[in-house]
Amino acid sequence: MASSTAPTRAQEQTAQVLALEEITVTARKREETLQDIPLSITAFSAAASEAGGLSREQVASNAAVLLFGGIETTEAMIANAFLHLLANDTERALVQADSKLLAGAVEESLRLEPAAAVIDRYATRDMEL
Repeated sequence: MASSTAPTRAQEQTAQVLALEEITVTARKREETLQDIPLSITAFSAAASEAGGLSREQVASNAAVLLFGGIETTEAMIANAFLHLLANDTERALVQADSKLLAGAVEESLRLEPAAAVIDRYATRDMEL
């Protein structure tokens, strides 16, 4: 009797349950993160008041930077990744042919085209290469 490589009904159901569990965990983490944002802003506001008395406008301005700064960075990184793949036909074809390469492509995109490439790095001691 030839062995079948097709998944059994039990294996399919297990895969579906695991996928549902992953979606549920992701949604729960997202909700927890959203619930943490007001607490973080409240803690920042309290600390700012104790430290030197920032005005409400200053607290609001800093909160906006914290909240929306990540959105801009994410948008820029996604755009950079797409532009890189659009400009490199061979790399794009490889990623399209094998979705397992996508994670590496994302990591490489982050390295090649950072959203903020203004960070200077200096050696703090001599080093032999």
